[in-house]
Amino acid sequence: MTKKRKTIYLSVLGAGMCVVAYDLLSGDDGPAKAKASSVVEHSGGGAVENSEPKEGLATLTIQPFPRDIQGLGLSEIGRDIFAPSEEVIRKLLDPPAEVDGGEESGEAANAPPVPFHERHRLSAIMRLQGSRSAIVDGVILRDGQQFADCTVIEIAERNIRFDCPGAVEELWLDSPLLDEQRVK
Repeated sequence: MTKKRKTIYLSVLGAGMCVVAYDLLSGDDGPAKAKASSVVEHSGGGAVENSEPKEGLATLTIQPFPRDIQGLGLSEIGRDIFAPSEEVIRKLLDPPAEVDGGEESGEAANAPPVPFHERHRLSAIMRLQGSRSAIVDGVILRDGQQFADCTVIEIAERNIRFDCPGAVEELWLDSPLLDEQRVK
């Protein structure tokens, strides 16, 4: 150890010993007790605040926890909390029969038609109760449903096929998380 380091070490050690000596000689019993500014007692009709003078920097009101409130245990809920609710299942199984595809009007009507796969986006394909459903443009579709003047003919694992006037159209589920890419 160099002379400079020894000097620093002894200075820090001496300062620490001075603090300990002051603490022992001052005669304090430890940290001061925290004082609440008001005390609240629970009586039959509710909480009543004492009229004692308030001390301290902030007021603190302590409310008793109501004794008649009971929580539900997991065994009392009655269903699996991760299973879809009855409302979700009902909406997936009975979606609206026909959905308007939102055809454009005005100046866009004069422009050349946009291909089906560019106008619509396949967001997800899910399997629920043995059959597949697809979400296209935020709408849940199943086999045989109408969408934008087309009929859903097949929902596969990564794509959905529509029978449209003039051609069969496909939308693919493109995901950067999946390794396999569609083959054109």
